[in-house]
Amino acid sequence: MALKNAAGREQFKLTHLIVGSMMLARMLPRALTLFKTAFSVASARFFSIALFALSARHFSQHENGVFIYAITLPQLLIQLGTIGWLNVIRREIARRSEMPANLFKGFVLRSIQIPLLPVLAIGVGLVLFSFLKSDDQSLFLCAAAITVVYAVVAILREYLIALGTPAFSIVASETIPFGFASICIWFFPPAHATGAALLFLLGLLVSCGLQIPVAMRALKPYIKQGRPEYRTRSWIRAGGFSLLGFGGRTVLDRLDTIVLATLAPAVQFAHYNSAQRATVLLMVAPMVLLPVFSPHVSKAFLLNDIPLLRREMLLQTAIVATCVLPLASILILYPDAVMGFLFGEKYTTSNQILGLIVFSQVMFALSLPWSNLTLMSDKESTYGYAHILVLLLVFPIALGMVQAWGAYAIALASLVANTVLFSVFFGLGMYDLMVDEGDAYKGACL
Repeated sequence: MALKNAAGREQFKLTHLIVGSMMLARMLPRALTLFKTAFSVASARFFSIALFALSARHFSQHENGVFIYAITLPQLLIQLGTIGWLNVIRREIARRSEMPANLFKGFVLRSIQIPLLPVLAIGVGLVLFSFLKSDDQSLFLCAAAITVVYAVVAILREYLIALGTPAFSIVASETIPFGFASICIWFFPPAHATGAALLFLLGLLVSCGLQIPVAMRALKPYIKQGRPEYRTRSWIRAGGFSLLGFGGRTVLDRLDTIVLATLAPAVQFAHYNSAQRATVLLMVAPMVLLPVFSPHVSKAFLLNDIPLLRREMLLQTAIVATCVLPLASILILYPDAVMGFLFGEKYTTSNQILGLIVFSQVMFALSLPWSNLTLMSDKESTYGYAHILVLLLVFPIALGMVQAWGAYAIALASLVANTVLFSVFFGLGMYDLMVDEGDAYKGACL
């Protein structure tokens, strides 16, 4: 009997060793991808800061403002011009192996045609507008070119993320354009802002040259089929709701600029902005996770693999919490030291609102994996309506209280918005994940 028990224990240990080794083998590639993506995001942020720091030193304030305008205006126009298709591209391309070949080919064609048509119209509009601005004609011509090329880069970026190469996509679409322009300005500083913007445009063209062959090589087996099939109305609807949610999110993120900067003293805006920038590191973890996990979440939903979805969401939430909560604790426990170290003694009084902003950003960081689950599981209408309804709730609060409470009112409105959004997306996600596999399969068949 003792020998039998010993043999059983050895068998139990061996089984656990095998299972543990299999889990490690599965997790190691994901961990490596996360590490590479984190490095890519860090390098992109570094060169972005470096570019604007160099431009501030090389140009006058007017020329620097012109350069920033030429770079940031296209970023906003792309988000509007692609009419929400960037999220749809990531979701649908991740499902390429499970989609009929002709339907997938149709989506590839539409995902290039539909987002680029309004972007091209915007570019033409900027060119025409440039003829009315004789002083800044070159600026708007350059912005038009950057907008069109930047849109192509953004679309390719979503393709590469969905194809399982998030680190390369970020390096190619963000690090290279900002890094190329930074290095050129450092060694060969142009005389005017338009020259610097042209260097950034050249970096975007280099990015396209790197991304296109990689994307085409990965997509070639799927698109060399015959007649494509289209579901254009459904795809446009999904993109429209995604844009609706993005618009609501943008306004929520810019409450300080929209309300505080216009209805309160400038010093209140400065204090709020400084406190918010102190919390920027809280958003790094979810920004790294989403490109890595989005394709897996989209594919798991399509396959009705509820256990896999549960593991994906649990892992994302655990990583975000592990990264965010210690940093949030430091900001809450030592607000004077943090604000004084980053912005100087005159900003230490921002600690009065720093706590609210920290809690708001924690809610936002924790909600991102769950709002992404909503988008990746074909509930883009819920995503859009949730952001608009929350905006309608908190915008009157911000407007009504800003005169009396200043920056505190905006911080409170932001906290309410992000808490409600987290509750909505987390609640909906948990409800879906608690469904039995059999029920999920029946629902999908219906």
